[in-house]
Amino acid sequence: MPARISSSLLKAVARAHGWYQKVQNGQALGPPSLARETGLTERYVRKVFACAFLAPDIVEAILEGRQPRDLTFAKLTKKVPLSWVEQREQFGFPVREQA
Repeated sequence: MPARISSSLLKAVARAHGWYQKVQNGQALGPPSLARETGLTERYVRKVFACAFLAPDIVEAILEGRQPRDLTFAKLTKKVPLSWVEQREQFGFPVREQA
C-alpha cells in the first residue's frame, strides 16, 4: 500500500513531542502555559499533548504514512488511552503481543 502522509497527524505528533520536551525541560508548566505561549486554546493543547504518549509503532506509522485510512486528527485526539494495546485497538492498528 502506498504511503499516505497526513499533515494534520504529523503536525499533532510533532507538536505533542515538542510541547512534552518543553515541559520536561521546565520551559513550560503544562497545557495552560503552552496554550498561552502558542495562542491556541487550552482544550486543543490538551488534546494534542496526549499524542506525546502514543505507542512508538503508531508514531512511526504516522511519520511514514502507514496509518489506517480512517485515522483522522479528530479520532487520534479523542481520549487517547495510556495503554499502547488500547491505543492500537482504538485507532485501528494491529494489536501486538506484549513482551
